[in-house]
Parts: sequence; C-alpha cells; structure tokens
Amino acid sequence: MRAANATEAARRAGRAWEHGSDPEPTVETAAEARAQAGEAIAAVRCEDGSLADGGIPETRRHRLAEAAFLLLLAGTDEHGQSSDLALSAALFRRAAAW
Repeated sequence: MRAANATEAARRAGRAWEHGSDPEPTVETAAEARAQAGEAIAAVRCEDGSLADGGIPETRRHRLAEAAFLLLLAGTDEHGQSSDLALSAALFRRAAAW
C-alpha cells in the first residue's frame, strides 16, 4: 500500500505539472514512488521465489506488482503521463489486497 500511496502522490504532482505547476514536486514524489515500489517488488519476489532460477513471476500478486512497477517507470520517464501513474497506483492496490 505504501507503493500505491506514493505513486498516487506522484500522479497528483504530475497532473499539476501537466497543468503548468512547478516540476520540483513531481521529481520528489517520483523518486519516493520508485523507492517504495522497489521495496514492494523486493517483498513479492521474496514471497514468490520463481525469479531465483530466472523464471517468470508465478503469483498473481507478483505479476500485478511487476506490471505496476513498469507503469510507474513509464509514468515517470521523460514523456510519462499522470494517467500511467493512476493505473500503476491501482495495480499496486490490487496487489496489496490480493
């Protein structure tokens, strides 16, 4: 849930930037979202164990978290959009609830 909440904060900051606000909060919230997402990914990888041998994620939670992480990266790159971050936050929430 921390990854979802941090990603949602990044989405709000990105949306404000898309409408002309200062970009600095976007940079700060994106960094925090990536940090929280990294912790979430580490946790589900530890839970799953399938990647230890080069496999693909086995659990639904792991797959949702990996998809959320990739959308977070897409949403925070040079041409990212707040809509990418909204979807990422939703997927992190689903992974946490699963």
